[in-house]
Amino acid sequence: MCFYEPRPVLTVSPSWLSPGASVTLNCEVKHPSAGWSFYWYKAVPDLKTFNYKSSSYELLPDGSGTAQDSYIIHGQTHTAGYVCRAGRGDPEYHTDHSRPKFVWSADVHSAASLTVSPDRVQHFTSDSVSLTCEGNFTEWRVRKFSEDGRLSDCRRMTGSTCNIKASKSHTGVYWCESGSGEFSSAVNITVQNDGNVSILVSPVHPVTEGASVSLSCSLKTQKILSNVFFYHNDKLIENDPRGELKISAVSKSDEGFYKCQYSGRESAQSWMSVKGEQDQNKCSRLDVTMGLYLLCMMGFFLLSTVICGNAEGPPEPTVTLQPSTTQIYRAPPKPTVTLQPPWTQIYRGETVTVRCEIHGGEGAQWTYEWRPAEVNTPPTSNEYRISSAAESDSGEYSCRGRRNSSWTEWSDITTLKVTAPPKPTLTLQPSKTQIHSGEIHSGETVTVRCEIQGGEGAQWTYEWRRGQVNIGSASSEYRISSAAESDSGGYSCRGKRNSSWTEWSDSTTLKVTVPSKPTVTLQPPWTQIYSGETVTVSCEIQGGEGAQWTYEWRRGQSNIPETSNEYRISSAAESYSVEYSCRGTRTYLLTEWSDTITLTVSCKLEICFINISKNLLFLQLCSCFICAVQ
Repeated sequence: MCFYEPRPVLTVSPSWLSPGASVTLNCEVKHPSAGWSFYWYKAVPDLKTFNYKSSSYELLPDGSGTAQDSYIIHGQTHTAGYVCRAGRGDPEYHTDHSRPKFVWSADVHSAASLTVSPDRVQHFTSDSVSLTCEGNFTEWRVRKFSEDGRLSDCRRMTGSTCNIKASKSHTGVYWCESGSGEFSSAVNITVQNDGNVSILVSPVHPVTEGASVSLSCSLKTQKILSNVFFYHNDKLIENDPRGELKISAVSKSDEGFYKCQYSGRESAQSWMSVKGEQDQNKCSRLDVTMGLYLLCMMGFFLLSTVICGNAEGPPEPTVTLQPSTTQIYRAPPKPTVTLQPPWTQIYRGETVTVRCEIHGGEGAQWTYEWRPAEVNTPPTSNEYRISSAAESDSGEYSCRGRRNSSWTEWSDITTLKVTAPPKPTLTLQPSKTQIHSGEIHSGETVTVRCEIQGGEGAQWTYEWRRGQVNIGSASSEYRISSAAESDSGGYSCRGKRNSSWTEWSDSTTLKVTVPSKPTVTLQPPWTQIYSGETVTVSCEIQGGEGAQWTYEWRRGQSNIPETSNEYRISSAAESYSVEYSCRGTRTYLLTEWSDTITLTVSCKLEICFINISKNLLFLQLCSCFICAVQ
């Protein structure tokens, strides 16, 4: 039997630092008790060979036998790996070293760099793509991590350039490695194998703050597209289509996932990273995380230990302390149950694969056992595939593995829930209009939106119909830019995820009408008034109540500066005797002009008296009056 000391778990906080910041290491023993002392080391791996056994540990300053289970490193300026171990007793015995943990610093300079031509993340099948390594080195190789986690080298190297004819299998993370072990930052390459779906044209490398960048959408047969919608982190940037998305001065808030939509079909999304001006030659967080981090962690975690001299892999230890002895032994690793696709909520009719993964047990000949027992179909494998899920497939799944005569413990339970797909809800989203009972006027813009409650985050494809006729849109929104009477009807939608369709939503009726001709009225309702009186001319649009209208007025053939639905004449004069008309506008819609109404302002008849005896004189401004002498 082979005996082992317990292995502590090291955590670092934070794992990503600005240059010169501090980092805290924490060393946790699985069964903590008093009397432990802790030892802190820097791990120095051989990044060229990925051989953990050739690594060395350098004791950190004052890192020997501390009573505290934490250790602070001040002024961290570079990327580094750390390990810890613990000891207790007299004479003191020690645990194994922890697995290495890494602190990634923004102050990472590399003598190697990678350029991609054409300079974009997404490519079509059969595109010619060149990846060129640059730096003062004579030997190069281009390496790739594929989607299924495999590490491979470029097979078509010409000097320092890797040339590929893009296919779906070329999707992955790429970086350069020199013969002396220098690494470039990593880049993403995504290959679209459907020539009818657009790709997003976005930069491969991080964009510097303050710089300008343009994103566009391209088809295999058409490089420049117009009428494109752009999304940032799944949020529509603007509700108006365009040919390209221009950001004149990039800021950190612009960082994130972008995608484009053309003719109702969305491209894959790509991450655009933004770095500060001072980080021109430094690795971005994405580069480090997806390139060097994956590379280092594979070397450290897959080759970290050897079980009793058996080099099949490094299973995680389970530590058991017996009351009467301090002997500690290693048990097989605990499996993990995963779902593919990774959704615990599955809809009826969809396909899902339940997978049992034993981390550190790769390459070994494992036999698997599943719970519930009905999923065991000899020979037992690490995958259980449900081709057309039903409610009866709902339940708690767990697994364990056996190698030779040794069983692992049971994995934690993963709960799978299979339900009928939710019924979508259809809503109307006006664009600067008010929709009342689903009624809009011709020429206006409206967006019909299909919402699936509980289905957020999934990749849905949508189907639309007006009445019983299908209309062409595969996205969650159907936009009517300039409504016509032919757009009237009952709209409904449904969604599909994988092979499972929801039921059709309830129908929402949209009615498109020609705006009514306005009517001009007078208050008081007399077309004959006298000078000095007050009259209000009103513009009424039947059926447009509650909407945000702006009005235009004409007096005779001249426009007057009034935008409300009322034009008030406080003290009428004969010059106001003229024809009045109006029309209404909202968004890009104009009604026709109303019929005219004629207002006549007459002189008020005044009778005045002149009292000669008292020498009084009454002056009347009105041009017509009758005088009598007393």
